[in-house]
Amino acid sequence: MNELKRKEPSASSSSSGSGTPNNSNAPTFKKRKQYIPLEGTLNASGIDQKVWLVKIPEFVDLAKYKDEETIGTVLIEENTLTKQTNLSLNINPPSLDAAGSKVTEFNLMLNQKKTPMYVFSMEKLSDEQIQEREKLRYQKKSQPLIHLDYIDTTEINVSGHIDKSCNAVVKLGKAYGELSRQRLASASQRDRKSIKVSEEESTTKKPSVMAKYRDGKQEEGPRDVRVREDEKKIKAKIFSLFKERQYWKSEELADTTDQPKEFIKSILSKICIYNKSGEYKGYYQLKPHYATDESKKIGTTDVDSQDDEWQA
Repeated sequence: MNELKRKEPSASSSSSGSGTPNNSNAPTFKKRKQYIPLEGTLNASGIDQKVWLVKIPEFVDLAKYKDEETIGTVLIEENTLTKQTNLSLNINPPSLDAAGSKVTEFNLMLNQKKTPMYVFSMEKLSDEQIQEREKLRYQKKSQPLIHLDYIDTTEINVSGHIDKSCNAVVKLGKAYGELSRQRLASASQRDRKSIKVSEEESTTKKPSVMAKYRDGKQEEGPRDVRVREDEKKIKAKIFSLFKERQYWKSEELADTTDQPKEFIKSILSKICIYNKSGEYKGYYQLKPHYATDESKKIGTTDVDSQDDEWQA
């Protein structure tokens, strides 16, 4: 357990100006040390533990799994000849729902960019531990900088850091085809509304049934056709999707943005590279200069203050 304290300013910065003489008999003021109220609050002993982050699609309902229940198994296959590593994920059906999701097989795609992330957990303290914490704070004469109930009754643990992160992509097969058909059917269904018509409106003359055949053509029924939106707007959506995942297929982007496939392919040909071979064959990735431009927009800010400096 490390104790964080604020570093006091040096004597040179707190001395008087050059025009004022140094009087040894001048009154001295003791500066009270300020402490961050983290005594017994943060436990960082498990920060070196490596953790994998796997992002699962939304249709896998995690609410149906019990606490500490195994969701799935990650398989790591290494080809000694090509020196390529294939990652896959098999989802187990939840105990609260015997049927579960029909799609259980996924490919895992590693993210090349590493973002510093940590895993935290909270543990409620016993009455004895709470009293010990208050006693320690009283000895240090430290006061909380912020007043939150859970700070006084909870211990925050750093369970580890994210070593690798990957996205789960559905394996193309019979189960995924059935899921796509269900999505298409639910999207094409329209809500029917019943409207009460008064007698005056119902007595108005209506066109005959044969009116649509007079020109020799029958009116076409409603078709499920995707309408193109503004290219700049769709391009911005595609850039935001590539922030979540490094590799995408054109079909996945077309379904996510609800745009025609040919329109999506024309945009991808301008901003992306198509992988014709290798581990990500058939996937698109952003061109290098587009990837660097998008990463600059995210950015991070470093806090460096010489007057307020914290040391462990």
